[in-house]
Amino acid sequence: MTSDLKQRWKTERKKATFKNMKYPVKQETMVFASMTVWLPALSIEDLQFSYEAAVLEANEGRDKQLGTLNQRYLTALSKLQKQAQKQGTLDKAVAIKNEGILIEEKTWPMPPVPPAASKILQGPRRTYLKARFSIEKDWALKTVMLADKMEKALKGKILSLTKSGNLEEAQGAQVLLKKIEQDPELANARELPSRVMQSGRSRAGFIVRRNGDDLEVMVRYDSEGKISLKSPVENVVEKTGGKREKGRTSARTLGEFVGVGAESTERHIALDYTPEDGKLTPEEVIGVDINFQNDEGTIYEIKRGTKNAYLGFSNLLGTLSSPATYRIIGELKIPKGNNALSGLFFKHGNSTGTIIGEQIIGSGNWETVIREGAGGSILPLFRIHFSGFKLSDINRAWGDKVVLKNLRVEFIKFSAHIVEQYGDSGEAIIAEKNPLRQRLLVTNGVLVEGL
Repeated sequence: MTSDLKQRWKTERKKATFKNMKYPVKQETMVFASMTVWLPALSIEDLQFSYEAAVLEANEGRDKQLGTLNQRYLTALSKLQKQAQKQGTLDKAVAIKNEGILIEEKTWPMPPVPPAASKILQGPRRTYLKARFSIEKDWALKTVMLADKMEKALKGKILSLTKSGNLEEAQGAQVLLKKIEQDPELANARELPSRVMQSGRSRAGFIVRRNGDDLEVMVRYDSEGKISLKSPVENVVEKTGGKREKGRTSARTLGEFVGVGAESTERHIALDYTPEDGKLTPEEVIGVDINFQNDEGTIYEIKRGTKNAYLGFSNLLGTLSSPATYRIIGELKIPKGNNALSGLFFKHGNSTGTIIGEQIIGSGNWETVIREGAGGSILPLFRIHFSGFKLSDINRAWGDKVVLKNLRVEFIKFSAHIVEQYGDSGEAIIAEKNPLRQRLLVTNGVLVEGL
């Protein structure tokens, strides 16, 4: 609440009376909670003030308890981290450090304990979550109790004021009632017992599959009781697309899983070519001769007599129904001795598809180029087209070359498809194993509205 409210409450406590009535002022929550009989006698203004002061005290009490609990847990984690560092176990030390970051960032509910530190963290985490849940549950019950009493008092006020003809004040009470009923913090308190388990984990909302690598995760409700990009996720055994094995994402939230909100989120690598792999031969080779040299890489030369020239990789990217953002990294050389070919560009789909990033203009030297962009095609094709000439004048480019040393294609933002959706009691209300019929929860890093 505001500093004005705090100051006013301090003043009122010194007076030890409510306006227009003799009533001893005890602790805010206890006063409001225990004066059910007297609430209808208060004015709307005093009713609002006493309620807000009681809610303020409940919030401050919870925050103080959580602050003490979090500090104790951070102290314990610091000791564990030092032990892991002395033992030289890097994975454990990093996992314990990350656990501390979760606490400092006030993450709630929390993602599962990482496997690297499951033995050392499982016990302390369980103890912490048990205490945390108790604090949160007490706060939720207290907050709901205060709101129920306030709503009952306001409804009584509206009725009595309307009967006495004081319509303007009755309308004011009605506005206040709606404000309380729509308060997101109150909704959070009402839903907490059903959406957060005693283990500290929130209720499951979805299992989703992301495009590219078909990796699947369980998505749980966030700290506000909603499905958002902040929702915690955990690995599950994949149900659709690809192998039936437990995924290995390091993402902690849905946002990280789809490439939003964390620079360290892993990316799906659709293609990663180096000269050690030998000659890179795409599935589509139109009007191009391909050769390989160990010290150069793969050489693509436009055939003499050809009327068109491009390279195509099938089933490498997504489609319009499963959009993504891509990053292409290449190390290449476009020789100065070319007659017409002076550049190239990357395209998603066929000739009508979307160009990813800007056109590359050759310099005659080896250069590393990076191009990023959202795709857009009904076909999952990745193509390399040559530039510097019109297709009608391709004869000018016969014999021209491009040399490719490295090529990497990554998904950096994903779409997430709903494999399963769960109801309030944990029952599956949607279960769709056919990838072609799975609805989108996230489209290219953006949460779909209305779900």
